[in-house]
Parts: sequence; C-alpha cells; structure tokens
Amino acid sequence: MIFSHDQSFAEALELHENLLFAESQAISCRDLAVVEDLLSQKEESLSGLVAARKELGTLLSKDLHEKFSNLLQMQRKNTENFRKLHQGGCDLTPKPPQTKYLSDRLKNAYSR
Repeated sequence: MIFSHDQSFAEALELHENLLFAESQAISCRDLAVVEDLLSQKEESLSGLVAARKELGTLLSKDLHEKFSNLLQMQRKNTENFRKLHQGGCDLTPKPPQTKYLSDRLKNAYSR
C-alpha cells in the first residue's frame, strides 16, 4: 500500500532525477545556457523534495531510500563532470547575449 506522503516523495524524487539527467546531458554538450536554466529548476525541485521528505519523518521505504541514494550519486557525478569540464580548460565564458553572471553562477553552483 502506497501512502500519499510516500507518493509525494516518490514524485519529487522522479522530478529531480529527470532534471539531473537533463543536466548531465547539457554538461556533456557543454550547453551552459541549459545548465543555467536547469540550476534554477533544480533549486525549486529540491525545495519540493525536502518538503516531501519531511512529511515522511523517519519512515522511508527501502525502495525510496535506494532512489534517493541514486539521486545523490547522480548529483555527485554531475558536479564531478562539470568540474572536469571546467578544469579541462573548456571555455566557460558564455557567448553573447549571455552575461558574465551565467559563468560565475555556474562556477559557484558546482564548487560547493
């Protein structure tokens, strides 16, 4: 039996997982505009994920725990790939009409 709070958390996990997948694709393609857009969406998604997780309290099914662990692993991998991209000498300077803000925000987001 799936409880509504379990379902809310599962849906929040799935949404965040989809955003992480899209982010990994954007990083692979070096599409900084998409990474920037996804960063904002991920912030919103994470807020929903935290709220849904709070509803569960200490109860977390094995399946949801595994999905959450996989999500954390995806985030670590995206962060690592972005750092490699940055350290590999790739030009992270946005092309016009983007601003320097984009580059700085991306560097700050992935340096945490």
